[in-house]
Amino acid sequence: MATANDSLLLKFRPTDSALGVTRKTVKSMATRLGVPETQIVHLALAKLAEETLDSYAADSGPLNARQLTAV
Repeated sequence: MATANDSLLLKFRPTDSALGVTRKTVKSMATRLGVPETQIVHLALAKLAEETLDSYAADSGPLNARQLTAV
């Protein structure tokens, strides 16, 4: 069940730029892809997450001499 914390207010930019897009652009993408505008936002956020977040847990760093010998 959705809660108030599951929502996000999105304010569109007055012009398209590297930092945001207009509502008109979102509507155009939604029409072209045949999905609701909300899905466009989810697709964009999922792509950004894939590009910026680690997809695996960080390891413990470089191998020490003992580990290198074992390998």
